[in-house]
Amino acid sequence: MQQFFCRIYLKALHTVDRHGSTICFILGFILLNFGFISPSFAEQDIFGKYACKLYSDVLENNFGAMLTVVTGALAIVASIVGSFKGAWALLFVSVGCFVAKTLVSVLFPHMGC
Repeated sequence: MQQFFCRIYLKALHTVDRHGSTICFILGFILLNFGFISPSFAEQDIFGKYACKLYSDVLENNFGAMLTVVTGALAIVASIVGSFKGAWALLFVSVGCFVAKTLVSVLFPHMGC
């Protein structure tokens, strides 16, 4: 019995080794096709309402300001240490707190956030 499963495993491994990129392309294409058929959960009414409430309660108040200050300071520290990629990521988070309201209103105009 063990030889049978070993033979199946080796055959599957050989097939994936030869046609791995084609299999990944086809699976990705199928996932993208089925992902765009129905609207996403964030676009539905109940999730959109709670997303807007969370956004207005978190990012527009003191937490957003604190997040901006902390990530800005960490970006400075990361650039001093030499991690410039980390500094850019932290800088984008810091700037994202400022432009989040405009970005949400542009990307999701029907939500009314």
